[in-house]
Amino acid sequence: MPVFPVTAEPDPRPVYDSQDTPPHNTRSAVLAEADRLVNGERNVDYGDPIADFARTADFWTTYLSSVRGLVDALEAHDVAVLMALLKISRIAWSPDKEDHWVDLAGYAACGADCVERAERRS
Repeated sequence: MPVFPVTAEPDPRPVYDSQDTPPHNTRSAVLAEADRLVNGERNVDYGDPIADFARTADFWTTYLSSVRGLVDALEAHDVAVLMALLKISRIAWSPDKEDHWVDLAGYAACGADCVERAERRS
């Protein structure tokens, strides 16, 4: 049984009620969990995303340069994109696993943060 149902029918519930309070639905739950993780547990476990992703980009660039002849260096946001693609691949195999969707949202948020912070440093 799926963790959350996937249907072809649109959700008739309004996105916001008359008090501008988000209702409890799958979209809200996935985004709230991603927010909780990227600003809490995962940030503590893995460190600041820009530092973690920049370090990973350096490792991946070294590997891809020596093994595949990659010329351009990867940047922190590239790691977020590539990890999002990994999650998309996993979603193709098991779309009912909510963790994949939460992580995909988290990588998107971290990638946007990496780009914004890199632009501020420039």
